[in-house]
Amino acid sequence: MLALAAASTLLFACSKKKDDPDAGKATINYQVTSSNASSTDFTFTSAKGSGKQIAFKGDGSTRVEEYLLNFNNVDFFSNGAAGAIASIKVPAGSYTNAQFNYQMIPSRNPALEIRGTYNANGTPVPVRINLDQFVEISTKMPSVTLEAGKTYTATLNLDLAKVVEGITASHMTNATRTNGEVVIAYYSNPALLQTVVNNINNVIQHSVTIQ
Repeated sequence: MLALAAASTLLFACSKKKDDPDAGKATINYQVTSSNASSTDFTFTSAKGSGKQIAFKGDGSTRVEEYLLNFNNVDFFSNGAAGAIASIKVPAGSYTNAQFNYQMIPSRNPALEIRGTYNANGTPVPVRINLDQFVEISTKMPSVTLEAGKTYTATLNLDLAKVVEGITASHMTNATRTNGEVVIAYYSNPALLQTVVNNINNVIQHSVTIQ
């Protein structure tokens, strides 16, 4: 009877684990932050994104891609819970070429809106950058190991100095102003917007810290 009881208990435990969709998975909490908000020329005070989804991609024993739609707006100037996006479940294992992605898409708000000032010979001029197109912050780690049942935090950093890299004093002096503000968008100063887009696509090395 004891042997039979033990066997029945083991069968029940295995069945329960098999039915649990999160068994054998790790949890990754995604959050965002920003860096280099102040420089000689620019001082940024806010950066907000209109969320679309978060994603994890990596090469393990097989290719793993996990996506989660999430339309919450986030504040890149917040830390911890205030800058949190969402959590995603990922099969435990060791991965190479691991990618942690946060995708934004315009709706009633731009996909990404950055505000601040530009120092024009000692006079601060308001600056607003509106990206009204799909924006993705994609960061890659050469390798990462995720253990089943454990929770990790992936912090994606937006380097604001690199967002405006290549925009010079001459550009800002000649930029069109709207009610005293330099608006960089598809409808205003589009050449400067293209510089920003190129920076986000090609220059920025978004960092992720797994804890």
